[in-house]
Amino acid sequence: MSWLEIWAMLQVLAMIVPVVIIFGYIVYFIIIETIKQKMCKHINYYENRACHAICNRCGKDLGFIGTVREQRKNGL
Repeated sequence: MSWLEIWAMLQVLAMIVPVVIIFGYIVYFIIIETIKQKMCKHINYYENRACHAICNRCGKDLGFIGTVREQRKNGL
């Protein structure tokens, strides 16, 4: 291998490695967020300005506040 080939490979790796690391972090946090929302029971929630119920613990949008209240009242 010549020095030119080694230099070219290092340049390519210098561009690819940060992209792979950033992609890995993004995927990791998406997986953690999904697991957190799946495990949450959504006991406490608040209403935002769009009349949606948002879980206090995990931040998941539970839908229209009226529907959530009806479901809680009926025990669903």
